[in-house]
Amino acid sequence: MNIDELQNLLDNLPERKIKNPTFFEITKYPHYENVCSNLLQFFLDPQSQVHQLGDIMLQSFFDVLKYEKNLVVDSSVKIKREFSTNTGRIDLVIVSAKWVLAIENKIFHTANNGFEEYSQCLETCYSNKQIIKVLLSIRKEQNISGGFINITYEDLIHQIDKKISTAAIDNTHEYSILFHHFIKTLKNLYQRTPMEKKEIEFVIKNNEKIEHLINLKTQLDSYFKDKAKEILESLIISPQIEQKTYEEPGLIDLVFRLKTKYGEFKLECPMSIQNESIFISIRSDDNKVDFKSLNKLAIFEKRKAEDFETGIEGDLLTLESNIDLLVDNRILVDKLNYYLNLFKVI
Repeated sequence: MNIDELQNLLDNLPERKIKNPTFFEITKYPHYENVCSNLLQFFLDPQSQVHQLGDIMLQSFFDVLKYEKNLVVDSSVKIKREFSTNTGRIDLVIVSAKWVLAIENKIFHTANNGFEEYSQCLETCYSNKQIIKVLLSIRKEQNISGGFINITYEDLIHQIDKKISTAAIDNTHEYSILFHHFIKTLKNLYQRTPMEKKEIEFVIKNNEKIEHLINLKTQLDSYFKDKAKEILESLIISPQIEQKTYEEPGLIDLVFRLKTKYGEFKLECPMSIQNESIFISIRSDDNKVDFKSLNKLAIFEKRKAEDFETGIEGDLLTLESNIDLLVDNRILVDKLNYYLNLFKVI
C-alpha cells in the first residue's frame, strides 16, 4: 500500500457536520475545573439578581439527590468557594439555616481527595445542620468514601433541562445565553457524537487502509520520541538548568527551567505534527522576574531597559522553524544550545 493510495483515502473522507463551538470551547477552558466551579458558584446563588435563574440549579441538585424534606431555600443561603479543611479544600459549600450542601467538582481529574477528612471537618463545623455531601463528576466514580454521593453532570443537567423547559426565563438575557453555553459545554464533555451511516460504511470498506494509517501514526510517535532523545543527548545542559519532557501523541515538548538572579525563565521546544513546525519560545515566570534588569542577561542584551519597565507576560522570544529540522536535528540542537548558552548574566 503506497502513500498515494493513503492520500487518496484521506482526500475522500466523508465530511462531518461541524458543531458551533461554545464560548468556553473558544477560550479553550471547557475542562478547567476552577472555571467550572466559579460558574457553578455564580449560577447556584438563589439570591442573585444577575443571572435571573432563581434556585433552578440548587433545586436540580436536590431533585437528583431525591431530597425533599427540610431543604428550604431562603435568604439564609450562602455559598463558600474553596472551603478549607485540614488537608485540602472543598470546591463549594452551600450553607443555609438548616442544611449544608458540600460539592466537590471533578471534570477529568481523578477523585482521590481526602473525602473522609472532608466529611469529618464538615461534621465538626456544621454539627447542628443536615449535611449533604456530593461528588459532581463527568463520569461515574467508584468507591467514594466519607458519605459523599456521586452524581454525574448528565444526571444534573437532565434535571436542569426539565426545569428550564417550564420556567419563565428570558432566553435573550445575556446571562441566560451564558448559562446555555455553560450547559452545552458540559454536555459536549460527556456526550458522544453519533456516527452517520456513510461514516460507518466508509470505515468498514477501508478498514485495512485505516489500520495502515494508524500504524504509520504510531511509528511517527516513536520517531518523535527517538528524535527527542537524540536532541537531549546532544545538548550541553549546565547544572542550573532543569530539564523535563512532556509527551503525548503527535507532540514532544522539551522544557528547560532556567534560573538566574533576575528570575526564572522557561525555554520550550514543542515538536508537533499538528502545525508542521517547531517553535522555540522563552517565557517568563512574571511573578518572580525582575523585568527592569532583563537587559543584564546575555539573551536580552540588545533590548533597552525601558522595554521591560511595564513588565512582560507570556513569550519573551519566539522562533519558528520548519519540521524538516527533525530529519537532520543538528541545526535544531545548535539553536537550542545557542539559546541555553545565552541565558547567563553578562
